[in-house]
Amino acid sequence: MSEIELGCNKKAKRLLRVKVPAADGAGLAWLYENGEVLTRKTGRDGSLTIDIRVGPERVERVLRRFPNASVH
Repeated sequence: MSEIELGCNKKAKRLLRVKVPAADGAGLAWLYENGEVLTRKTGRDGSLTIDIRVGPERVERVLRRFPNASVH
């Protein structure tokens, strides 16, 4: 099997989970502009948990903007 068939392609998009405070509308807009939002769940405190898919070149940018983000 090739690397692509195994899912090891370096150009493959990455899934990240980001928690966005309720008051951070600019941060939420930034996520929509910089990736593909897959899910959006609202917590009891109004914060949002966002699953976003981004290209490998954008992972570090997301992690800098949202240090609490985790890569899945």
